[in-house]
Amino acid sequence: MKDNLIKVPLDSRTYPAVNRKAYNALSHQYRTQNEAGEFGWTDAQWREFFSRHVGSHSNALEFGPGSGRILEIISNLCGNTTAVELSPEMAAIAREKSPNANIIIADIKRVELERELFDLIFAGASIHNFPTTEIPAVLERFHRWLKTDGRFAFTTTLHEKHDEGFFIKGDFPGNHVRYRNKFSACVLEQQLWRGGFEIQDSILQKNEDPEADGEWVLGVCKKRRFLVAPGINPRTQACNSASRQVHGKS
Repeated sequence: MKDNLIKVPLDSRTYPAVNRKAYNALSHQYRTQNEAGEFGWTDAQWREFFSRHVGSHSNALEFGPGSGRILEIISNLCGNTTAVELSPEMAAIAREKSPNANIIIADIKRVELERELFDLIFAGASIHNFPTTEIPAVLERFHRWLKTDGRFAFTTTLHEKHDEGFFIKGDFPGNHVRYRNKFSACVLEQQLWRGGFEIQDSILQKNEDPEADGEWVLGVCKKRRFLVAPGINPRTQACNSASRQVHGKS
């Protein structure tokens, strides 16, 4: 089901609070929905995927564990697991499934962790809850925290045209509003590049539902050798004009 855009001015001081309120309210619905499968995959499929990137002595970070389904799978594979969750209600549910994980309740932009600590960082359906202007700064944190040969994996949706703003979440009842970034493929790749990452592999989940809002993608990224601001990816320079139009810049 498609989200409904609410046209309100972006205020970077308030959107985290709006998102926290929405996901606190949605936490118990997420617990039920995620039992059906994240990204359409079974637990066994996710275990097989993560086992390629982590082992019993690995350190892993999940950003936005939500109901804790994926965190539980990663925790069973890794020696040490950390998660950062904005919503206290979501964090409480995740902690039930992964009591040994270190769950930090905070805005990711305020979290400080050790450099090159993690073998894997996973962000399932979470990087799209930031304005485009703030995504590179979030990704740069991941870049600092990830080991040189580590991997950053994520899920998000891809759309024909880039859009962002405050949306009513259309796939849940209750008219809950949160900030949502609807990436086009080139805008997503550009944001990743600016944050210090290069896509190594991706899996697109085709959606046959005409009412669905975008197609889900699972991406795996490696760190770029050098992180240079602004870090424009030569392959995505064509996105610049489209991005400027989305943000009303000339």
